[in-house]
Amino acid sequence: MGLLDRLKPTPRWKHADPAVRLEAVRELDDAVELAALAETDPDARVRRAAIPRTVDPVVLGRVASSDADPETRDRAADRLVAIATTESDEATAVAAVATLADARRLSAIARSDAPEAVRTEALARTTDARALSSVARHAKHEATAMAALDRLTETDDLTEVALNAENKDVALRAFERLIVPTADLALVRTIEAKTTQKVVTRRARTIIQEAEAAEVARLAAIEERRRREAAVCESVEALASATDATVATSELRRLTDTFAGLSDVEPASRDRFAAATGRVDATIATLERAALEAAELARLRAEAVATREALCVRVETLDGDDVLAQLVPIEEEWRSLTPLVGDGPEAACLADRFARAVAACRKRHEMGALLAETRATYESRVSEAESLLSNADAGAAMARWQSLSREARGHAHVLTNALRPAADLDARLAVVAETIAAREKAMAESLRQGTPISQVMGKSYETMLKK
Repeated sequence: MGLLDRLKPTPRWKHADPAVRLEAVRELDDAVELAALAETDPDARVRRAAIPRTVDPVVLGRVASSDADPETRDRAADRLVAIATTESDEATAVAAVATLADARRLSAIARSDAPEAVRTEALARTTDARALSSVARHAKHEATAMAALDRLTETDDLTEVALNAENKDVALRAFERLIVPTADLALVRTIEAKTTQKVVTRRARTIIQEAEAAEVARLAAIEERRRREAAVCESVEALASATDATVATSELRRLTDTFAGLSDVEPASRDRFAAATGRVDATIATLERAALEAAELARLRAEAVATREALCVRVETLDGDDVLAQLVPIEEEWRSLTPLVGDGPEAACLADRFARAVAACRKRHEMGALLAETRATYESRVSEAESLLSNADAGAAMARWQSLSREARGHAHVLTNALRPAADLDARLAVVAETIAAREKAMAESLRQGTPISQVMGKSYETMLKK
């Protein structure tokens, strides 16, 4: 891009502000730019504003099928309908129909006064039975209505056309398809009473007069009664394979009430219903018994698990010098437990937990004895260190203090790491350390002033230094 191109002002329909682009759409005449805005502008308002002025059916079809904004999709679809029904160029109109997928709009085009090619394309793309029924009933052109009728197969759809088609020939053809190969007298009566076309009324009335209405009605009533009886019996029989006792009981009660409400029940149906009810009652009893047994097993297992967990907790929380004495009866109780109902990984996990708890308890006991011995030794060293303070021979006391303090602090470190600190002994040892440190400071001061070492620390310390 050259410098002059970069200096050119950005078109308003490409402005960063969607409000500016929205205003520019109303003034834009470039079909290509309008199509681009309708399909790709990031603001839905701009896309919706560009759609009424977009003439490219392909672009409108993509917008109608894939735009993220529902209103934009609807406007694009409506624009396609407008092009299909008003565009003078037949190829463009057909192209607009070819991009539509909405059954309601396609049927509207097929019903309209659009050119035959457009109507044919719209009808060909219409697959929904209700939409086809609407075209058959309301199309402005008989040929289109007949073509739509030929694609209907369901009785309800054909009946609707026979009752409400605006074209008498279409209504009559729908009616004829309904009564061939056999006539449903009830349906014929309905159509005869409700159709809007006199030609259909006359044809229906002829069929009704020719039929033996009373016999047909009687047979239909018998058949319907038998159907209801069989349906209830089949439903009860199906309950024999139920897996939920509560659901089966509720459904059996409902079906029993339904069967009791039937009139003129045949003996064979009563026997069938009674036999099926007996089988369902047996099924329900079996399910309830199984549920009770499962609940009892679950309760026993829960109690056993709780007992084991409680024993684990007791072992895990044992403390004191007599932990071994406390542990023995707990281990005996554990060994006396019956196997866990259902066994499985949970039993193994609890057994492993108990074993680990016992091992940890024994280790705590061993560690407690060791720590007690360590504290006793620590206390003896502190006592010995305190006795050094009364030793008249300061030199000998300081010499002993060097090894004694290291040993005492080692014991203190062991106790602290085991979370059994001896604060009282630590404090006593600290007093000894401070006192001896003060003596060492006094010695250093005397030496600085020229005082003989023997006068400060004693002859033994002087002798030690000479060695």
